[in-house]
Amino acid sequence: MPMLLILIASLLTALPALAQERYDNARFGYGVSVPSGFAMVSEGQNGDGRVYRSQDGRIELIVWGNRLLADFETELAERIGADSAEGVVFDSRIETPGWAMWSGTRAGHVIVQRTILACGGEAAAHLRLQYGVADRARLDSLAETTARSLVAPGPCL
Repeated sequence: MPMLLILIASLLTALPALAQERYDNARFGYGVSVPSGFAMVSEGQNGDGRVYRSQDGRIELIVWGNRLLADFETELAERIGADSAEGVVFDSRIETPGWAMWSGTRAGHVIVQRTILACGGEAAAHLRLQYGVADRARLDSLAETTARSLVAPGPCL
């Protein structure tokens, strides 16, 4: 019984760290769970997304949406191609017909991006996290959980 109480107490102590804010974007019908300890630093004037930063300033989280100018495959090719042209060395890359996720490093930073179809295939929603390579062991799990929380269940405006 004492072990059970210790376990319950440790779980209750961890709850504030697990608390999250939900950001839902009506314009592009997507949403994401923003980790505890992140503050919004800017919002797109056109309502396409937001930029968040961790309290210690070491992690940047950017979420945004855009209308597709071509098909989803072209959108992905352009995004991944732009990262490659900017010197990102990819260590993971998954592409499916409805979403893609990739990660890599550039200039001492880890880049994690997830892009999903939104608005019934008329738009894409994006999430990008950036943090120092030195923090990778500590932050990779948080980055993956946050990236996977990006969903586009709603209609678009």
